[in-house]
Amino acid sequence: MREGFIKRISILLLLCIIFECLSLSVFNEKAEAVSNPFSSDNNLIENLLKSREDLFGTVLKNPEKYEVQILYTQINRDENNVPSFKSFKYRVDNSKYFYPASSVKLSACVLALEKLNNLGIHRDTPMKIGKGRASQKAVIYDYSAKDKKPTIANYIKKFWLSAIMMGLIDCMNF
Repeated sequence: MREGFIKRISILLLLCIIFECLSLSVFNEKAEAVSNPFSSDNNLIENLLKSREDLFGTVLKNPEKYEVQILYTQINRDENNVPSFKSFKYRVDNSKYFYPASSVKLSACVLALEKLNNLGIHRDTPMKIGKGRASQKAVIYDYSAKDKKPTIANYIKKFWLSAIMMGLIDCMNF
């Protein structure tokens, strides 16, 4: 049972890493390798994955084994800020597709709590987050917390509150 859970978490985290790598690397370093991936004739996601075979070659060569499905929606806005949507798919099978956002949140929360437990740190221990690079922002205060101190416990609460709020907004829009 635990092996299956760990395998699912690993796959979900792999997808997060894929999107992070795509956003950080592909558009900067390999943009010339993908000839206009946004044109309607090309499969954006497949072209991006192929442009980084060093990262995704194993998955691309064995797609049935890894069962990776990617559905990406690009949001464009016109001069009046009215959105339009364009979706790109990679190996999407509606009979096997599931919406993993909550699974990713749950996995990240469980792993964070497990790491804290292994380190002997309580979830309400205040922390500070430094900058890893210039584009990031250091976090010293969390104004949503009672004592204004960031903690893993409060971040977990905020993850789930944002998911609940998005669900409420969707229901109200219905």
